[in-house]
Amino acid sequence: MPVNRKQKKKNNTNNKAVKNTALSKIENRTNTIRVNVTSNMDSTEKKSVKQKKSKTQKQKNNNKKIKATNQKAKTIGTNNGAKILKGLALCILVVGAIVFLFTTPLFNVTQIDVIGNETVSKEEIISLSQIPLNENMFKNVKTTIKQNIKGNAYIENVSVKRVLPNKIQITVQERKVKFMLKLLDSYAYINSQGYILEITPQTKEVPIIEGMSTPEEELIAGRRLNEEDLNKLETALSIVSNCEENE
Repeated sequence: MPVNRKQKKKNNTNNKAVKNTALSKIENRTNTIRVNVTSNMDSTEKKSVKQKKSKTQKQKNNNKKIKATNQKAKTIGTNNGAKILKGLALCILVVGAIVFLFTTPLFNVTQIDVIGNETVSKEEIISLSQIPLNENMFKNVKTTIKQNIKGNAYIENVSVKRVLPNKIQITVQERKVKFMLKLLDSYAYINSQGYILEITPQTKEVPIIEGMSTPEEELIAGRRLNEEDLNKLETALSIVSNCEENE
């Protein structure tokens, strides 16, 4: 009997040790699970917080971008509006200036000067220009004035200048008579380029060229000799040049 009791006590002690060990292991595992769960929950919460912060930051950034875009659009709109107003104001000023220039009597023509003329008189050039006196100078188109004056075959080039407030200056370059062609009862003056300048019964102290093939009915002031006669004219110019060099 004593032996059985001791054996039982020993077994009970061993069982308690086993139970305590098992309980200890269970508690450790439970604590580990709790720690892991807590850790996982903490990380999940942290991730959630980070995601919320990230979303909040993105939203803030988007709001800033939207505000910046709206501000930029407002600025552009304001600038465009200012540019449009400036453009309108400039147009109004230009139109007003043009109206003033074309209507004010301050710029009425009272004087016409002619420079560079020798053969054609000043009065004829002014008459050809068709510039009316006591009218606004800006109503006269320069191109038209030049074309009118070039109606005279002696006039090769023309320049027209407005001199404020009331004067127009005309500068001309004339063609010079170089040769004469003998016609039936008159002479045709021509220059070195073969332009016919004038048909007149009067003679000048210039060489007379004979043997030209241009028909007499085509010898009109302002026209040129035909191609064959232009070639002959080059020969005549060469002869005259050699004569002048050798006196």
